[in-house]
Amino acid sequence: MLKRILSCLLSAVLLFSMFACTRKAESNTEDDLTTEETTTTPEETTTPEPEPEPVEIKTKKIYLMEGESYTLNYESDGNDSNIEWSSSTDCVTVKDGVVTAVKGGYSKIRANWGNECIVYVLSKKMPIISVNTGGQSIQDRENYVSCQVTVYSDNDDYDLTAAAGIRYRGNSTFNNFAKKPYRIKFNSKTNLLGMNAGAECKSWVLLAECYDDSFSRNAAAYSLAGAILDEYSSDFRYVKVYINGEYKGVYLLAEQSQINSNRVDIEEAGEDTSNLASGYLFEVNASDPYDSTKTFKIYHDGYDILKMNGSKFTGAYGVGGERAHFMTLKNDGFSHDQLMFIKYYLRGVFEIMYQATYKNTAYEFKYDIFGNQEEAAKFLAACSDGNDYWNGLIKSETKTPREAFEAVVDVDSLVKMYIFSEIICNGDAPWKSYYLWTDLSEGGSGKLTFGCPWDHDGAIVNWNTYDYCPTEGYFDANGNVWHMIAMYNGWFRELVREEWKRVYEANNGFETTLNMISSVSKAYESEFVKEKQMWNRQYAQSYQAGLTRDWLAKRIAWMQKEFGK
Repeated sequence: MLKRILSCLLSAVLLFSMFACTRKAESNTEDDLTTEETTTTPEETTTPEPEPEPVEIKTKKIYLMEGESYTLNYESDGNDSNIEWSSSTDCVTVKDGVVTAVKGGYSKIRANWGNECIVYVLSKKMPIISVNTGGQSIQDRENYVSCQVTVYSDNDDYDLTAAAGIRYRGNSTFNNFAKKPYRIKFNSKTNLLGMNAGAECKSWVLLAECYDDSFSRNAAAYSLAGAILDEYSSDFRYVKVYINGEYKGVYLLAEQSQINSNRVDIEEAGEDTSNLASGYLFEVNASDPYDSTKTFKIYHDGYDILKMNGSKFTGAYGVGGERAHFMTLKNDGFSHDQLMFIKYYLRGVFEIMYQATYKNTAYEFKYDIFGNQEEAAKFLAACSDGNDYWNGLIKSETKTPREAFEAVVDVDSLVKMYIFSEIICNGDAPWKSYYLWTDLSEGGSGKLTFGCPWDHDGAIVNWNTYDYCPTEGYFDANGNVWHMIAMYNGWFRELVREEWKRVYEANNGFETTLNMISSVSKAYESEFVKEKQMWNRQYAQSYQAGLTRDWLAKRIAWMQKEFGK
């Protein structure tokens, strides 16, 4: 019995021991787990840094003289320390929104991954363009003479020697002055001095600036155009020109107004395609003799074109004093059908604008000619069969007059072109050297577009005088028929006010253009003195440039007073 009791006790002790060991093992396991959880450092969870916000640089294009600095107008989230500024070339440096011009050329400025601003730098030492024709004389404005063009500048990146052709160009300057303007056409696409952000093109022009002793009007106009327009406008550089070793004076190097992927970028009817619904570039040009193979008229003799104040426009332009616009088609290789098609189209657009503005009536094209070659052919056939463009128009049952206007006109381009033109007061623009275009191909906008401003040596002053225009009052709205019709509309005037406020603020009152005029006079003073002596100019460049700058400052102030309300 005792033995059984002892056996039971021993069994109990063994069971208790086993239970205790098991609990200890479980306890150790739990302790181990607990220890691991408390001593092992988990992977740190970090919040990724937010992407920097894009920065909008309000200024689109500016010109600086080498050594000058300018604080860009930009809009950020308020934390400027997060802005990373970049420059595409070493022609400038940029820090904290301040751009400093280092050497001649250009650079694209960005802040974070926002939009870009192009800074063009004018070298303090004027570049040289030397043309060698091998002894051949330049004869006329039609035939190119083979030549070699060499460019020298302070920036070795833009020095070059290339084969080209050269001829005279221009109208009144060519006919009235000993100093001649030139057109150069390279054998292959070439860039000169970093112009137009390094774009390569064949055709370039050398402007003699004979009507402008200030040498500032074209330069100021192109500077303003770059700041205001979204559409293409020419770049420029001041250069010294030698032809066969003979010094010819100071010229303004500019770009040829043409259809080109780096200029007016549209499909070219004729050169690119035989299609009717394609791209066309026009120049308002009443100065040349009428040529039915490339020039046509948009009559408004039977219309009452009214100014903003309700008075009737009575201006006379063109051959024989006819009150008509002479439109010259600038395409290459176009056919007769393409000329007739675009003539009827442009007359139709003019009629739609006129009816919407003065008759409060909405018209539209009867045929869907945008990108549709069959409909374009029907439009041409209808218009050719008797009643001119009226056979191609119908009253709209769905559009308001404003919508009809906006359906055929790139209104944004017209607003900007009007603002630019009203500032610069160019007496030439109503009857010559004023460009419009349309691209009716599938890749085009299908609307009449305004841009590519040109020929401003007679701007700011009354033509062929040193008598400066009034700085107050409307000029272009009372002289250019396209702008006159647009500005009669209250809704268009409101768009002008909105856009003026934007571009005036974005460009700090266009101070870089005003400063550039003074900087050019100072940097190139010795060259302008030689120019005056060589070509017997009436006034010193610095004197006339000062008057031009003062006039432009007052004109901009009046525009701000009128449209900045």
